[in-house]
Amino acid sequence: MARGRKALPDEIKALKGNPGKRRLNLDQTNESVAVKLAMPDFLTTKLEREIFKRASELLGRVNFVRQTDVNCLGRYCWYLAQWYKFSKEIKAKKAAVYYETASKHGKMLRTHPIFASLLQIERVILTHEDRLGLNPASRQTIMRGIFSSVTDPSLFDKPGETPAATDAAPKPASALGFLQ
Repeated sequence: MARGRKALPDEIKALKGNPGKRRLNLDQTNESVAVKLAMPDFLTTKLEREIFKRASELLGRVNFVRQTDVNCLGRYCWYLAQWYKFSKEIKAKKAAVYYETASKHGKMLRTHPIFASLLQIERVILTHEDRLGLNPASRQTIMRGIFSSVTDPSLFDKPGETPAATDAAPKPASALGFLQ
């Protein structure tokens, strides 16, 4: 838990004349540099490439995506472009979710094929978002996994050996041991 006042940024200290006379780090900028990711070859349309460019810039800026994630991010962008195309097609045709068919057995409501494809693509997009950390819950899970693996065993512990209990209180001789 931090105590005391929050430290001022070095830029403000410099403007005040460096009252603490400590060395200031004015060369670094607070904005992180975006990681440049190579565009996958299978992204061919303008929309797919635009989605990839935006997603890679945003995720690269927060250092959340690496070069090894390019294919997964590319597939996500491809599916997102398909989803956009299908949703635009449904709006343009004013297509309903269901349509009615008639046969000798009677009338029946069926799901529109474009809407069914839209739902199927949406499920795939959701799994990609979970894997890439594009929603808050999955991002929290990924970060928790990263930080839980940071704790290393002590340098002097041997593998499989449990540390000795040196701070344990001595056991009393009777149940009234502490009261006597």
